[in-house]
Amino acid sequence: MAYELDRPALDTALAKVFDLIEETDAGTDLPGTTRIGVYSPYAGYRFPVYLAIQIEPDDFSEAVDGLLGRNGTPFILLSPTRELCSAKAEKRLTDKRSGFVSLSESVAIGDKRQLRLLRPLDEILAQFRRVNLPPPKDDGATAFFPTPPDATWGDVSIRFKDGHTVSVKAKSAGGVFNYTQMGMANKKNGDPTVQWDLLKTFAEERGILDWSSNKAHRRNQKRRELLAADLRDFFRIEGDPFRLTEDGKGWQARFLISPDE
Repeated sequence: MAYELDRPALDTALAKVFDLIEETDAGTDLPGTTRIGVYSPYAGYRFPVYLAIQIEPDDFSEAVDGLLGRNGTPFILLSPTRELCSAKAEKRLTDKRSGFVSLSESVAIGDKRQLRLLRPLDEILAQFRRVNLPPPKDDGATAFFPTPPDATWGDVSIRFKDGHTVSVKAKSAGGVFNYTQMGMANKKNGDPTVQWDLLKTFAEERGILDWSSNKAHRRNQKRRELLAADLRDFFRIEGDPFRLTEDGKGWQARFLISPDE
């Protein structure tokens, strides 16, 4: 009696256990290889994940070469065991900052025949994360904020602690940052930029800035555009963090912002 592997069901189960973003089109033009989802640990970071099931080492090696040739960004390759992944094939992957995961070393069948991870996902993907993700605390001018991949501007809150520091939250992520760490320091003298000053103004005005404010100025239009760009760079959330007020005469933050109290 021959048993046929239910590949779509396996792909779906693996996408779930690896906490992937599932995709509707999983097919590839490589034999035995499917794209089962996207690994997105933070907003702005998306890596395709493939499952390759072959019988011969040469077939697996061809799949590796095919994926490397088709992907301009790092990816993760899953396979049932490590047997077919030679040291040479794994080196080709790591040289391109891609990762290999042996399912036999990482996944088991638990209660009710559900797949479960043998180790925490961050540990399984530790090497891949190390070469493709910035450290939680960056020594550079702008800090890395670990925005959850499904966060929107409505999930963000910024509260000023003093004139130079804010407490930031976005769903489960949070931290305290100064204007330099948020990318709003003047490159010439290190002072806060006009964007930071405008962010403080939005806080003082409880998120709405219109012509009734004593801080209203025609230059705020350009400053708001620059502030929006800085916030997008820091949080890596798409879309404009501000919207027009209902009367069209001012701007309202899409996120919660408040002054030091």
